Amino acid sequence: MTLCLLCWHQWSYGQCSPDNVANTVVLPNAPIATDCSEFIQSPYQSWSNEAYLLNGIVEGQTYVVDLCDATAWEVVMGVYDENNELLASDDGTESGCDLGAQVTFTATSSGQYTITVGVPDCSSNSDNNGTLSVFNNTDGVDPCPGSTCSLEAFFVEGLPGNLQASEFPFPTCPTDWGADQNFNPATVFIAVAPTGDNLNGPFLVTATAGQTYEVITGVPVADDNLILENNNWGVLGFTQDDIGEDITISFSSVSDISCTASLTLDPGFLAGTVQGICPASDFTCSANAGMVTPPATLTYTTAETTMAPMVSGQTMEDNYNYFYVLTTDLNPNDNTSYNIITLNETGVFDLSALGLTAGAYNVHGLSFFGTSQELVTLGVSSGEAVLNAIEEDEICADLLVPGYTFLVAEENTCNAIAGSVTPPANTTVELGNESEAPSVIGQTSDGNFTYLYVLTTDLDPTDNITYDMLSYNPTGVFDFEDFGAGTYNVHGLSIQSGDVATLLNGFTGGTITSGEDVLAAIEDEELCADLIVPGYVLNVEVDTYIESLVAENLQVSPIPANHSLNISFEASVSETIQINLIDVTGKILDNQTYRMLNGSNNLTLDLQDFATGIYFLQLKQGNKIQIQKIIKG
Repeated sequence: MTLCLLCWHQWSYGQCSPDNVANTVVLPNAPIATDCSEFIQSPYQSWSNEAYLLNGIVEGQTYVVDLCDATAWEVVMGVYDENNELLASDDGTESGCDLGAQVTFTATSSGQYTITVGVPDCSSNSDNNGTLSVFNNTDGVDPCPGSTCSLEAFFVEGLPGNLQASEFPFPTCPTDWGADQNFNPATVFIAVAPTGDNLNGPFLVTATAGQTYEVITGVPVADDNLILENNNWGVLGFTQDDIGEDITISFSSVSDISCTASLTLDPGFLAGTVQGICPASDFTCSANAGMVTPPATLTYTTAETTMAPMVSGQTMEDNYNYFYVLTTDLNPNDNTSYNIITLNETGVFDLSALGLTAGAYNVHGLSFFGTSQELVTLGVSSGEAVLNAIEEDEICADLLVPGYTFLVAEENTCNAIAGSVTPPANTTVELGNESEAPSVIGQTSDGNFTYLYVLTTDLDPTDNITYDMLSYNPTGVFDFEDFGAGTYNVHGLSIQSGDVATLLNGFTGGTITSGEDVLAAIEDEELCADLIVPGYVLNVEVDTYIESLVAENLQVSPIPANHSLNISFEASVSETIQINLIDVTGKILDNQTYRMLNGSNNLTLDLQDFATGIYFLQLKQGNKIQIQKIIKG
């Protein structure tokens, strides 16, 4: 059996015992208040040949079971105790309930009781026939039940066959109910229902605008005098002509005009809905999202508010509204690329109020025949859903995808200060010795930052890189045993500790491969750091300076190298030389002795065991040292 607000079911008791009924319904616990002021009721109207299980019965207390509002067939009611012994019954004769019935009984024990309802011959009848109610009247209030009004009113949500109570209106169309096409002028249906009062029905439904409709089967039929039984439902239809002030929908008891309830329908909800959701056959959708021009700033922190974009070319006709829609891909594992976060008419989004985290977000233009509330009511939860609804003519709209993208970063003020580096007393270093330690003042010293001294030189005057990175450490002392004579620069670098790994990865083959890259990364706020350039100069000399190189016409290939490095050069003498492979920290990783010949020399260096990154090839003969930068790809 299906239980729902908008379904109608009944059953009856003739002389049928609870064991022989067709359907069983569980009621809420019996009312506690003993003065007939409270009651419980069946969740829907009765069919015949049903049993109702009533829990919470208390020994010695008196209860009234009421089904006096029956209108479809003659009711016979019985009440059975927890042992299925018949305590009381009525066919309307004793109670004077005409077709209905009412039973009063005093409980002989506590527990679960059974109420049976049916026609006299215990046959089945599926006509809706009133709502069963139970009162506690241990105090002997007369009359019980009285004329208490507990009427409530609800909108009804869902399509026919799956309707349920809702605090919010739910628009449907004639085609939703089986019509071949929507009405002309276009009509949107809003379903409503009276609830909570089975004593004072039926109820007359009126509205300050629109048309009332009765639904027996299929498409709603206009009815100027719509009367509903308790928990039954009806519909109201609205066109563009009905839009004005707030619309009041009233329910009033036919037998007690003081028993009323009402609903208020905001006309803004209807604006555009009639044609946008339920277009008539002659309605032409002319939505055009136009073109969005991004604002000047596209990078924000999580606490900022975005700047406004500009739009041109969107639809400006009556009842069309233009929205900027903010989306992002909330879950990369699903198939939804445009999860809708929010929308407004300005394109200005408060990132703090929205609770956005760092990431990329998209702004789209949406020209929609209707209001933002209507769009939300449609249950549109993603950009794909909007596109699909537009494509299938479910809504009259045009969505600009992808619009433009802005980036949100975690709020973090970069306060890196490299300070001022004071050179050591001696800035001339003899080859093979260590440099002296410099000193620094004014650098960032809190625990979030790391301070490094960086050693650079121009390894290749023919390229555009002035600051080739050689080594770095926190002391500023560098060992020049393996670096040749020449001019070197020492810089101070204050870098946020979380960015150190990125920087060091750059030294060994990442995107940061030179001093110029470091400066660019700092300027672009990719790194939170401050670099002192040029710092100070170190001159490295040898005891007996030899101008000639170790080798002439030194060539290495390929650059970058993958598995091996080809080395070729010319030599004027036959001598033994050292060939070293050095990393950016100055550590010798590979050392080979090679006997070069007078003339052309060619050899291969195996790089398979080394990680991707920057290295230095060093040729060393006595006091002469020659260095060539290489890259392992």
